[in-house]
Amino acid sequence: MNEAFLMKILWNMINRPDDLWCKILYNKYGRNTDLRVSINAKSYDSPLWRALAGIGDQFRSHTVWQMGNGQKVNFWLDKWMTDGHSLMNHSTQQMVDTTLTVKDTLTATGEWDINFLTANLPLTIVNQLVAIPAPKDTDGPDALGWSGTNTRQFTVQSAYNLQRGNYLSIDGNWKSLLSWKGPHRIQTFMWIAAHERLLTNFRRSKWRSDISPTCSVCGNEDETIIHVLRDCIHATQIWIRLVASNHITNFFSLTCRDWIFYNMEGAHNKEWQTIFMVACWHLWTWRNKSIFEDDFRRLNNPTHVILKMAMEIDRCE
Repeated sequence: MNEAFLMKILWNMINRPDDLWCKILYNKYGRNTDLRVSINAKSYDSPLWRALAGIGDQFRSHTVWQMGNGQKVNFWLDKWMTDGHSLMNHSTQQMVDTTLTVKDTLTATGEWDINFLTANLPLTIVNQLVAIPAPKDTDGPDALGWSGTNTRQFTVQSAYNLQRGNYLSIDGNWKSLLSWKGPHRIQTFMWIAAHERLLTNFRRSKWRSDISPTCSVCGNEDETIIHVLRDCIHATQIWIRLVASNHITNFFSLTCRDWIFYNMEGAHNKEWQTIFMVACWHLWTWRNKSIFEDDFRRLNNPTHVILKMAMEIDRCE
């Protein structure tokens, strides 16, 4: 709980810098650093400031930008995309200008600079980005938001929940998952996926510097959960055969958690929930086998395996 209160102090210092106590604390220890980016402490600083520096990385991991006019949001370093990750993880260039704001990447007419985007990012990311309306001056200033609440406003309770791993507060129709009558192993897997806790290469790379975040199957993108289950070429080929054509656009545009819950609720028809969950489970299983089993060979008709298993599960309900 102590860390949650420290995060509240840091939140107020960033969002209410003109408060007297914030001015005093920052002027004494801030050293002109942007607290949204980093907070540094010396051994002789006050215990409070050293404690704030100690939780700085955790705090920033739960902040997101709410786009306004794009003048403050760093294009490469800040988390402003719908998937909650920074674009730095997706750059196709060895060196980029990390001082660019989002507004700097617009054309003179206020549209996304497609030439710049395609020269620096994979096409899949460019497509996701241009689907976001370009920021306008009339949108007002950019604002820092808190990922732990729907309102994007900080609360001590939400910080405490995030710190202790209480992800039950995450929005979503958990009842549709808990009431599903299929195999428990698939239900448990989807529970972990919905909490975004699968041990992908991207997540493992955050713990150890010698682990590459890149997908070991296609080698083209960071292996995030949404990449493994939807955006990797092997997954995409399967989904295109399973998803009705009139649902394709929406299916491939949702962010990870929204995508999982939307489909677990049986978005297309009453059988879709089972098909979706079985497909996700198989995609993760096949991914693991391709890494850990030398003799594993991908199936010629994976959709047949998925649909057959889904049909058998629905018959048993």
